Parts: sequence; structure tokens; C-alpha cells
Amino acid sequence: MVGLCLTLCAAGCTEQADDLGLEQLEIKGSVEEAAALAQAKDYQGATALLEAHASVPTPETRVLTMYGSSLIANRRASLGMWALGRAAEREDAPRNVQLAFLRALISGGDPLAAIDRATELLEAEPDDIAVLDLRAQAYDASMDYENALADLEIVGDENPETPILIERLLNLHIQIEDWDGARERIAELESLLARAGVDKDARTIFCATAATFEQQRGEIEAAEAKIRGCLEDYPAEANLAFTLTGILDADGRSEEATEFLADLVERFPKRQAIVHGYGQRLVSLGRREDAEALLLKSAKTATDHATWLAIANMRLAADDVDGTGEALDKAIEILLGQPSSDPDLDWSRMLPESRFGIGDVYIRAGRLETAARIIDSLTDEPAMAGLLRARIKLEQGDPQGALEDYQESFKTFPSNAVARYLAGRAAVEVGEFDLALEMYQDALRSEPTGTDAGFVLAQMLAAEGRYGWAMDALSFRSARSSNGDPLALRMLARLAAAASSHKYAEGLRALLSENLAWVGFAMADQAHDVEMVLGVQAAIDYLDGVKELEDPGYHEAFSAWYRLAFQVDREHEARKRLEGLLAAHPEDAGARIVEARALADDDDLEGAVAAYQKSIELSDTSNVPHYELGQVLAKLGRTDEAVAGFDRAAEFEDIDGRAAYGAVRALHEGGRGEEAIDRLRTILIDRPFHGASALLFVQIASEQADADPEEVYSMARRANRYHMHAGPSSHFEFGERALERDAFEDALLAYGAAVSKNYDLANALYGRARALVGLGRGAEAMTDLEAALNTEDLEAVAEATALLDELRADAQKG
Repeated sequence: MVGLCLTLCAAGCTEQADDLGLEQLEIKGSVEEAAALAQAKDYQGATALLEAHASVPTPETRVLTMYGSSLIANRRASLGMWALGRAAEREDAPRNVQLAFLRALISGGDPLAAIDRATELLEAEPDDIAVLDLRAQAYDASMDYENALADLEIVGDENPETPILIERLLNLHIQIEDWDGARERIAELESLLARAGVDKDARTIFCATAATFEQQRGEIEAAEAKIRGCLEDYPAEANLAFTLTGILDADGRSEEATEFLADLVERFPKRQAIVHGYGQRLVSLGRREDAEALLLKSAKTATDHATWLAIANMRLAADDVDGTGEALDKAIEILLGQPSSDPDLDWSRMLPESRFGIGDVYIRAGRLETAARIIDSLTDEPAMAGLLRARIKLEQGDPQGALEDYQESFKTFPSNAVARYLAGRAAVEVGEFDLALEMYQDALRSEPTGTDAGFVLAQMLAAEGRYGWAMDALSFRSARSSNGDPLALRMLARLAAAASSHKYAEGLRALLSENLAWVGFAMADQAHDVEMVLGVQAAIDYLDGVKELEDPGYHEAFSAWYRLAFQVDREHEARKRLEGLLAAHPEDAGARIVEARALADDDDLEGAVAAYQKSIELSDTSNVPHYELGQVLAKLGRTDEAVAGFDRAAEFEDIDGRAAYGAVRALHEGGRGEEAIDRLRTILIDRPFHGASALLFVQIASEQADADPEEVYSMARRANRYHMHAGPSSHFEFGERALERDAFEDALLAYGAAVSKNYDLANALYGRARALVGLGRGAEAMTDLEAALNTEDLEAVAEATALLDELRADAQKG
């Protein structure tokens, strides 16, 4: 889903980009007046005046420079780049224009262009330290850390004892795992920060960085000691507090981390950053009601809008759009002094980005009148207004109209990741899968971690069998994630294994194993890969070598070993070892998951239910027990409970759609086809790659008298495209439906794919032959029919024989 984080900010400026081919505007003030406004930090007024000056056919260089700089001062670098780019290309462009343009390229998401531009400037002026510094920033943004470090070291030599430069150098040393170099920088910083006059922010930022460095090197004790020492001096600093919880989480001490934050909130209830962070942690632990109660309590004493905004973001993440709208109402009334329903509210007092995000939420909540007023206020940003209009069409079931509006808006507002993501969704709904891929790719490039476009794109490509491309997409997201993104790493390793890049997969799992919360999953996945490549014995030998197999946190690896042990006649040993695990760790939720799986394998489904419920009672922090509990309950015919289990699993994480699909299967098997169909439509909007859902939709809808044949055919086409997810039978499902409507090209595509995979070859050849006949290619059809009839697997022998005889007769006549 879209990760749209809301921000509210009173307007400091507006923005307009002249690459739109604007009509020349009326000049209402002089450039000097605009300069005075900018000097006074009234960027809204400055931009309003400069916009008209910039709209003339050949604006002055200084006008373009001031206009672009005003836009950038308003954090609108992507649109400010146009004006600065034109100014920088001119021969009379002063140096400050070049520097401003480089900054805009970096912050606007085009660091490679910034590198090229900076390199050109350095060829003319090799000693320009400011340009060199900007090139280092561009290298950093493009993840070329070695070159970034090389440039920044020169900058640092010219500016010795500058804490911010040393910290940047430290981070680059860490990125390339140059631990000796990082230690030298830490020593430099410690020496500088020991001096009098250094502000608190510099000290706490350094402390957090130094502790994180120790953690990344696996020195957990040193990291914890460092950060706790700093917390003694600054106990209410949020960045220090959250650094400590990160260290504790990495050490498998999540409960201690939660207790630490709870105590901190009790001691410092007015520290909103800590309160909000604790609330986010409670949500991640599945304690959303506790989180909301905490934030609502804080909102009673808070004097600004931030807490209500935190509540809005929390509700938005849970898809509670009505609750989100209510929280936004509170935040807006505090910020602007008027209720959002007031028709006289001047929305232009807020930044365009804020209005855009709020408008999106109100649209999703069905509050279209308020959304319309916000859209009307976006005269300073017509592209944003267009995107919101497209959003309304998407919500009202007009994906084609939405897609057209999105594409029109992208001509003037190309870098909005969320809008690109939603345009991808619209493209999926109208069957434009290639366009959807393009939109998701653009969303990923624009903001790699701002949406789940990387996950969706990777799974779309993988479901087509394009594993290399899928790995590239997910690698792009993972590399730009601040926390290593364990979900992305795990999926990337699975893609690598599917592409037979087993060494690469092993390396990724080794990296994932550094995260104690994921080490068991990494080892279980690796054992599965070894089993597929080298066999069961090699897999169990691998797990036999894991000495921590019975430790908490390794339960997934133990569970994999337990399953394999049954396959090599070590059943008695496995059962005894499981008994020992449960005796040693009776309160470990992971051990109870292993127990539940063992009971389910023994067909003791009621016992498995009890074990899963015990696991959830001990630690309700994962989707795994809920998902597997749903599976067992579905087998028992307890449909409502099963669906509730799957839905609860999806609340934690369901990036691949397994939980959502599990709920649909339970409903279908429980005879509730209408509910299943409704849910399948939802799954296939957010997860267009889910070929299995598309195929199930076709199968259920085919049993319904009022099914829309075009929708069914569209779903069959999707299942065929995403065949690696739907399975090879999707080719036959689509092929038969294509033949029924004389869509012979479609049928040829479907059956040809089945033939190429050697799947049910005889019947695939027969299907392809019928498609070829429809296309007037009888000679090729005869070859396929002869090959099909030469096997014992063909089902329609009589029909194939008759068709072949008919073709031979036609050939003789011809």
C-alpha cells in the first residue's frame, strides 16, 4: 500500500514551474521588491512576484535564479530545477547559480546528473571546494560511497576540525565497512566535542552515530554502554532513546526496549517525539488500541497540532480513513484556527504539499466537498489539483479517467511517487500491465522507500518469470532503506534462489542473519534452498551445524530441521528434541509455533490451534502464528475464525498477499463465493501480480450466472501473464476462453507459453493447433496435432483426429 506520511505546515511559499508553457502573466511588482521579500524570508510573496517575471519569453538570468531559489527555499527542488537549469546554462550565469542548480539536482532526485554537471565544472575549476563538496553529496545519494569519500576527504582537508564534515566522513567509512577509518573519525569527533561551546544537538547526534557504528560491527555491549552513558547526560533526547531501542531489538531484547520507552514516557510525558515514537512501537507490536489511548491522552495536554497529526498517521497506516479525517480535523483547527468544514477556511495558508496530502485523505474518507475546496485552493499548483481529481475518479470506480488525468498531470509534476504508484494501480485496473510496470518503476525511482512500489514491481516481474529484473527492482529499494529492510532482503534472496543464483542468495541470507530477529528465517530459507539443490541430507547437515538451533529466536531454523528429520528416519530424535525445546523455553512464543506445526503435521488440529493461541498470548508481534492458525481453522471448517486469523496476520505484514489470499480461500471453501469475489477484487488492486487470486476469481465467477464476461476474461488474461504465481494451468484457462471468443492471437500466446514450459504438452499442442487454425496457419497446426496424437496423454483424441483429417483434406484440395 501507499506509505503516505502526512505533514501539516503553514505556507511559506508557493511554486509554479515555467516548463509548463505558461501564458505570460501580469507583472504586479518589481524584481527588487521580490528580492526584498525573499530577504525577509517571505518566499510566498517573492515567488508570486517572480512567477510573472519568469513567464516572459526570455527572462533575465537573475530572475530565473531568484525564482528557482525561492522554490527551493520552499522545499520544492524538483520544480525549482527548471528555472535554475535554464539560468545555469547561460554564459553569464554566476557561480552561485551553478551551486544552486547542483543542490536542486541532488535534492530533486537526479544525483547522476549532478555528478556529470559538477565534473564539468571541476574540469574548468579543479580547486572549487564547494563544487567538490556537492559532487560528494551526489555520489553519496547515488550510493557510490567510495567516490563520495574520495571527494569529501579533500573537502575535509581544506576545512579541518569541522564536526559536520567529520560526521559525513564517518558515515561513508561505515557504508564501505572501513572500520579502521571510521574509528579514526570517531576519535576526531570525540576530541572536538570534548571542547567547550559544542551544542547539545551535535553531542547527541555524534553519540547516536558512534553507538550505531559499534552495533553494525556486532559490538552490542560497547554500543549499549556508549548510548546509555549519553542518556545519563541527556535522558529525554529522542534520538538517543530510539538508538538504544534499536540496539536492544537487534540483541533480541525487544521487551526490554518496550519497557524502557514506557518508563521514559512516564518520566517525560511532554516530550512529544518520545511519546509518538512509543506509540509507533505499540502499533508495530499489534497494540494499536494502547497506542491510540496513549496519543489521545497526550493530545489533551499538547499545545500544537503534532500529536493529532501523529494520530492521523497511525490511523491512516491502519486504513482507518474516517478516523484519519477526524484527527486531521483536530490538527487543522489547532493550526489554522478554523474547522476544516468551514467554507471560508483559507486553505492556501498551508503549503501545497500539505494540502495535497490532506486532500488525498479526505477523498479516501468520502468527504468530497472538503476535498473539492482544497482542490480549488491549489491554483498555485494545478498539477497537484489534477492529481487529486484523478484520485477522486479512481475512488469512484473510473480507472480509465483517473489514468488519463494522472498522465496529464505527470507532464507538469513528474516526480510524485505516490501519484505514480496510484497511476500504476489505475493502469492495472484497466489491464494496461506494461504501463503499470512503467508507473511503478517511476514511483520506485522517485522515492525508493516512500511506497511499496519496489515490492509490487519485483513481484510483478517475478510472477512473469523475469527474476533478474525483479532482483534489480528490489535491490534498488533495499539499498536505499535506512534499516537494511529485512523483508526486502528475504524476498531478494528468494528471487536469487529462483534465478539459480544460489551463492548470491546465501550471501544475502548471511546479511539477514546479522539481524537477530530474522536469523531463524534466514537459516530456514537457506536450508530449503540447499534441499532443492543438494537434497534432504545436505539440508539437514547444514542445520545440524547450527549450535544455537534450540535458542530463542532460532525457532524457524529448528522447525525446518524438525521437518527434515522426519524425512531421514530421525523421527524419534526430532520428537525428543522438540520436547526438550518446550521444556527449556516454556514461555517462548517461537517454540510454541514449532509445537503447533508438529501437532498439525500429526493431524492434531485442535492441539495445533491451542498451541498457536498460546504463542500469540505469549508474544503477539508477528503475522506468522495468525496466518498459520488461519490455515488450521480453515481445515476445521471454522470459516469466520479462520478469516479473522488471516486478517489479523495481514495487519502485521502481507507484502506478498498470502494472508489476504488465505482469507479468500477460506471463504470460497466455506461456500461464501460472493464475499470471496469482493475480496479478490481488493487483493488484485494492491497486488496486481497475484496470479493465483486472478485464477481463483475466474473459477468462482464462472459459477455465477451474473458474472461480467469481460471482467472474467480480463482476470484470465492476468492469471496467464502472472503464470509463475498462478501456476501453468492459467495458460489453459486463458487459452480456452480466448478460443471461445475467437481471440486466436491470445489463445496462441497462452498455449504457446504452456508448450514452451513443456507443461501438459499434448493438450497444450492441441490448444495451440486450434489457435493456429483460427489464424489460417493450417500447416503449422497439422504439425502440432501430429505431435499431440503421437502421445498417450491427449484428452481430446477424437476431436484432434477429426481436426487433423479436416486439415489434411483441405491441404489436398489446395
